[in-house]
Amino acid sequence: MRLNWIVGFAWFLLCGCSSGGSRMTSSEATPLSPERPIVELLYFDGCPHTQKLRHRLREALTDDLAKWQVREVDLSQLDPADDRLRYGSPTLLVGGQDLFGAVPAAGPRLSCRIYRDTEDGVPTAEQIARCLKNREIPQPVRKPTTGE
Repeated sequence: MRLNWIVGFAWFLLCGCSSGGSRMTSSEATPLSPERPIVELLYFDGCPHTQKLRHRLREALTDDLAKWQVREVDLSQLDPADDRLRYGSPTLLVGGQDLFGAVPAAGPRLSCRIYRDTEDGVPTAEQIARCLKNREIPQPVRKPTTGE
C-alpha cells in the first residue's frame, strides 16, 4: 500500500496533476473576523489527504463549533522562513500549534502528512470536533485604548 502511495505521488510530481476538488481562493474568501477563532488548514496541492481533511474539517464545524473560521494556507506559496513550513500537508493549526499535538520538523520542507492512529490517514470529523472543543480559543489581541 505504501508503495502505491509513493508511486502515485511520484506520478503527480512528474505530470503536474491536480488533487482535484474545489477550494476557496483568496479572491473568493470571506474576510476573517478578528473576533472569531481561526483554524489554519496548511496544505499544498498534490498531497493525497488534503481534500479529505478539508471535507472533514467542514463537517466538524457545525453547531457550537460554527464560530471557528478556516484560513487555508498553501505551503508552496509561503516565504522560506515561515515556521509553518515545518509542518506536513495537511495540518490543522490553532494559534500556531498543531491541533493534534504534532511537533514541527527541525527545518522547513514540503512534505505530505499521514495521521497515524487513524483508519485512513486522516482524523475523522468527530476527532477534529473533539480537539477543537477541548482547545483554548486564542483571544484576539486588542490594542490598548488611550484616554482611560
